[in-house]
Amino acid sequence: MIIMVERKSRNPLYNFLMNPRFSKWRYFAFVSLIFLISLRECVFTYQSTLAELKLGALLVVLLYYFVNSYPARLILIKWLPKYLEERRYLFLFIISVATVFSSILIKMGIEIFLVKEFNLNSTMQRGFGLITAWEWTTKFATTLTCIYGVMSIFLLKIWIKEKKKIKKVESEQLKLELESLKEQVDSQLLLDTLQGTSEIVKTDPRTASDRIKLLGSVLRYELYDCKRTRVLLSSEVNFINNVLKLWSYQSKGLVYNITTEGNLQALLIPPLLLISLVQIVMRRIDKENDKENRIDINITCSNMEVSFVCLHQELKERVMPTLDMLRRLRMLFGDKWSLTCDITQTELKFDMK
Repeated sequence: MIIMVERKSRNPLYNFLMNPRFSKWRYFAFVSLIFLISLRECVFTYQSTLAELKLGALLVVLLYYFVNSYPARLILIKWLPKYLEERRYLFLFIISVATVFSSILIKMGIEIFLVKEFNLNSTMQRGFGLITAWEWTTKFATTLTCIYGVMSIFLLKIWIKEKKKIKKVESEQLKLELESLKEQVDSQLLLDTLQGTSEIVKTDPRTASDRIKLLGSVLRYELYDCKRTRVLLSSEVNFINNVLKLWSYQSKGLVYNITTEGNLQALLIPPLLLISLVQIVMRRIDKENDKENRIDINITCSNMEVSFVCLHQELKERVMPTLDMLRRLRMLFGDKWSLTCDITQTELKFDMK
């Protein structure tokens, strides 16, 4: 079993912005930021005259806080998840600008009311001129920038989640494609083995029993061991030996020899990879239908590199790998593999690093 553990980022800012454990702290930081902006806005707008209201000054700051926070709450909590999911980006932008603009109008009305009722100093005392327009434009831009700054964090979080989902889907799709590209043992070989065994059950039950056990080993490996993404190289070699033994029952002229070099117990490879080449060679030999067929297989393992060499009798045409096999090799190893085919030799090299 392979357990995948997601590596945590060492960047504290990234963890603070993305980790669900810090959601309450992020909310606290957002509320504090809005409150500080509201406090600074009130002090800058009414200056020293705000202190004349005493307790009322705190109420004015809180009033400004609620006016500043309501568009942020509407946009970030209600509209952003909804319209992002619906992909209505332009509408989200328009409604965000309209909401912030409405909050500016509300604050403008509050300022006019406070100037008239409590005679506080403000630019509104001089009426709506160029300076007042510039001040309110600055407030509008500041509020909108703060909201979109926080919104960018949400967008980044959504983008990271979507990227993870895409990677997961691509990984699952790749696994399914690799599974579909695994070349199984030739079904005709299995059928011929069963038919040949059934014919000798009465005359030679011991031989029939050995063949059934061998067939059971082949099927067990194919049905159970090959469900894993990696198998021991030694298991794959043993599987090739069993398949060739089954083939020798059907082709009386088949003589084969398997030699290995290196520690086959220490390397894992994709299952049913080498048997594909063996079966391609055997199909070509059977097609030419010679009386005696000899196959010499040498498998070398060194520093995570595997070399598979299959020497066979001279054929009329060189062995041609299937497109599915070439596709599987590209998906598994990228450019870390080579396959050479000749009329007397087929060689595959790949790197498991």
